[in-house]
Amino acid sequence: MQDHRQQEGQSEGPLQQMRGNVLGVIAICQMFSAPLYIVTRRFGTWGERFCGFHMGAGLLALPVIGAFSTPQDHPEQLAPLMWLWCAMWGLLLVHRIAGIWRRSRGEVVHSLYDGAVWWPTRNEVRAKRNEHGLILLLGLGCLVFSQPLGAWVIGAAVCGCISTEYQHQARQAQLRAIRDSQREGAWLHANYRKEGY
Repeated sequence: MQDHRQQEGQSEGPLQQMRGNVLGVIAICQMFSAPLYIVTRRFGTWGERFCGFHMGAGLLALPVIGAFSTPQDHPEQLAPLMWLWCAMWGLLLVHRIAGIWRRSRGEVVHSLYDGAVWWPTRNEVRAKRNEHGLILLLGLGCLVFSQPLGAWVIGAAVCGCISTEYQHQARQAQLRAIRDSQREGAWLHANYRKEGY
């Protein structure tokens, strides 16, 4: 019996390993970019469970990343990143209060919804995709006065782009599966009626 379990573990193919690796990269990207949503989303528009482990891990990793990306001869460059980090904790509280207020007024969104962008838009997916390009440009500008802040903003923009695109593709696959299921159901129903059951 133990040999059978070992063979099952060894029979995991390269596609399953690759899928696991991709999901690991996506999880790291979500963790790294999640604190960015504190600033780039309208207050209180997140789902109840969006601000979870990945947000906390990203916020806790932010000062560590900043410390490692600060040039030793210019430690003062870490200050803008640390000011932003402190402001993010305050903004988290604002998000929570605004979210409670919105829900008390009857506004309900999916519990894992990542929030609405600040500017009005007709196509939210396109707006969220374009947002990362603007943030990337902002990060390049931040490099001029603070390497740690610029490096984090650029990294968060790239990781946010990857995780946003992954989520969009996962949603599209889910919609395809739903449409296929509807078509199969209609086909089975039509055949069921033809056969006179």
